[in-house]
Amino acid sequence: MVDDEETILDIFKEYLEFASNYTVLTAADGLEALEIIKRE
Repeated sequence: MVDDEETILDIFKEYLEFASNYTVLTAADGLEALEIIKRE
């Protein structure tokens, strides 16, 4: 999930992990998201 609002990321991350048992990765912007994708 990518969003520049840390609070939004935290809320949705917690909800998705709780509701679905998924592991949710977060990033503050597109570049950070691409770095995470390359790593994972």
